[in-house]
Amino acid sequence: MEILEGGNVFKNRHGMPATGRIDRENVVPTIQWLEQLTGLSLAKNMLGTTGRAETSGDLDVAIDVSKISKDDFKKILLSKGVKSDDIKLSGDNVHYKTPILGDPANGYVQTDFMFGEPKWQNFFFSGAPEGSRFKGAHRNILMASIAKFFNMKWSPKLGLVDRATDKVISKNPDKIANILFHGKASDLGSVESILNKIRDLPSYQELVKDAREAFAKQGIQLELTEYDFISRMRDRIVNQGMQVIVEAARIEHPEDLIFAEGSRGALRAINMLKNLPKTAENITIKWDGKPAIIFGRNENGEFVLTDKSGFIAKGYQGKARSSQELAKIMKARGGDRKDLISMYKKLWAPLEAQTPQELRGYIHGDLLYVDQPKNIKGNWVFQPNTVTYSIPGDTSLGKKIENSVAGVVIHTFKKDSGDSGTPFTDVSVLKDGPVLILGPKLQEKPTIKIPTKDLDAIEKIIAKNSGLIDKLLNPATLRELKLTNLAELMKQFGNAKVRQGNFDNMADEFISWVEAKVSEPKLIRISQFLEENIQGLATVFMLYNSIQLIKTRMVRQLDQATGGSIQAHIADEPGHEGYVTHDSGISHKLVDRLRFSKQNFARNNPEL
Repeated sequence: MEILEGGNVFKNRHGMPATGRIDRENVVPTIQWLEQLTGLSLAKNMLGTTGRAETSGDLDVAIDVSKISKDDFKKILLSKGVKSDDIKLSGDNVHYKTPILGDPANGYVQTDFMFGEPKWQNFFFSGAPEGSRFKGAHRNILMASIAKFFNMKWSPKLGLVDRATDKVISKNPDKIANILFHGKASDLGSVESILNKIRDLPSYQELVKDAREAFAKQGIQLELTEYDFISRMRDRIVNQGMQVIVEAARIEHPEDLIFAEGSRGALRAINMLKNLPKTAENITIKWDGKPAIIFGRNENGEFVLTDKSGFIAKGYQGKARSSQELAKIMKARGGDRKDLISMYKKLWAPLEAQTPQELRGYIHGDLLYVDQPKNIKGNWVFQPNTVTYSIPGDTSLGKKIENSVAGVVIHTFKKDSGDSGTPFTDVSVLKDGPVLILGPKLQEKPTIKIPTKDLDAIEKIIAKNSGLIDKLLNPATLRELKLTNLAELMKQFGNAKVRQGNFDNMADEFISWVEAKVSEPKLIRISQFLEENIQGLATVFMLYNSIQLIKTRMVRQLDQATGGSIQAHIADEPGHEGYVTHDSGISHKLVDRLRFSKQNFARNNPEL
């Protein structure tokens, strides 16, 4: 069946398109004119990039097929004086040659009225988020590829469908994500977010097979641009001597620096650990709160409370300005969100009162508890995610918890959703009130004993083997061999070993692990390359393990230094999630990964 859309349905007598593009500022007024013409509510059902792009080749609007049929809709247009030649039907669509702003003098744009279920259509036809190199259509190509692997179909009309029986399985994004890869609706937002969710699955190559072939025909590489970016950045660091002066938004573990920067990165990790006593006053606690919350005031001074998805939303107003508006946003995402809505409702009034009227911008934080925590043997105990916190009731902090209705820890300030953010630790900016607001700073500067001899020994190994390390990870060589993501694969393997609970035999196990991650031709290239650089591979993984072991010893010292008024446990073992060290504008995570990361992964991904 041919679908006549894309702005080329209507032709003039010379066979040329009779409609053109429409500027963004004219989209909503034209839609409002169509609302008057048809008597239907249309503005809330604009699909894809309609109204978002600078110009559009057509206007895509969802129509609820349960309320009006295509034929009846056509009759409405005809009754309003629309010429029959200006209306065409195809599939589930009615196309209308629409005068821009309702005036033919402004030219015409094609409007595609797409009949179905608007809630599902809004999800299916949603455009790609800002910053993605893919379009919304590419997301659906990838979803079709994944669905096919499971003998299902991905339908713009029916949702997830059984391929053998054509029975509808679900139109609920949360349920679909859970069925396909134990995910949630937010994982389906873009090609990048889907790949992030499925990349470590053993069936990854088969899941993306059709999508990779379809993308290749369009001259597009499927894999995330992160690989190419890291490769280019590493090339400039390793081969051109560029110094890292700006950190990415993601804060790295020090042991991971060897993958990104080779021997330079390993040395940078060693120097960071050696300098910990000098930077100890700038170390902050990584509180293990959940969920993430964002609050503040917009440019008009209106109080805003939302989550990460709402904060960066493009297709809808995600920066909620009332608890009712936030509830509508949550309900629109589907799934059971009653507890979340109730939590945000409790937070709204006190947080608004505690947020200064003059503030302009948004504070990012994490929820520690709502309602008073349990009091166990005189201690206030709460577990927002993986870490269990115990605060003695007779301490200053314990008394604040007793008089609070919720606890929030803050860490970042952003002027707007496009801002990369800056660390935010000054809790005094916010007013005191029933929501206890904590910052990440340590109460006292910790005393840290550095194992200098061990670090010096590792530094000598790096210097002695820098040639082997940088030969293995040289971006120019890897690019020539079409192995640009080898360093990223090694990093992912490190994460996989965290889930196993050990860093044993990494060099020996890497090849067998990578078999499920790449195509057969690429596996052959990787195997040949690593066979030629086996000593370099062993050295890199040995250094990775050595650095993380010493870092973990530093973490245990910090745990002891913070074990007074704030006691933390992970699976009955004392310790915080981790810490962040800040030095000259560069930050690194200090996390005992075998203690926290493994437990955190197991808790938040129990089905995997």
